[in-house]
Amino acid sequence: MCQNNVDEWPELVPHLQFSHNTSRNATVGQSPLELVFGLPARRPEQVMTREISTADPDFTFPDLSNAAIAQKLVREKTQKIQKALHVVRERVVLAQGRRNEKYRSRGEAFQVGESVRLKLSTAERRSKGGKKISPFLSRRYRVVKVLRGGWSYQVIPEDEPTARAKVRHYDELVRRTGTSTNNRLLLGSSKRSDPASPQ
Repeated sequence: MCQNNVDEWPELVPHLQFSHNTSRNATVGQSPLELVFGLPARRPEQVMTREISTADPDFTFPDLSNAAIAQKLVREKTQKIQKALHVVRERVVLAQGRRNEKYRSRGEAFQVGESVRLKLSTAERRSKGGKKISPFLSRRYRVVKVLRGGWSYQVIPEDEPTARAKVRHYDELVRRTGTSTNNRLLLGSSKRSDPASPQ
């Protein structure tokens, strides 16, 4: 599918769908299939048919014709799913709290007209000499446009207003405040200040 061979899609799409539905989510710790059915997916080689099960004298299929047994199985499965959903809600709330804390720690978004500096990459610093005293920040730029709700910004050099604008992610910008943190960056300190967070 990565090679965009549409002739193979009818055969590969079911495998891709199965992989997606059985992959565990990093936040909730379970797969979509587990949350819906209350148990991990069984691969084809794990499915036991009646013909195969007859070779195992210790295996017996549950008697679903007995209403009491069937109701018990349904009740156990429902309780398991409800417990899993409760754990998922707790994990989602915890993850949201971490994201909110990270957001609050980065301050407000940059505004159009605000003066900023760009964090220089290793290659850019190397082009300036690559020594310990080489700057971590660029010359002054000005924000001319907010993109993607504050995740990216279009900036131009303050001393070259007709220069071609650059697009940079908010993590690459540092607010020009004159604080000791920015001074350390300009002098080449390894400590970085937190960039502004998008709104």
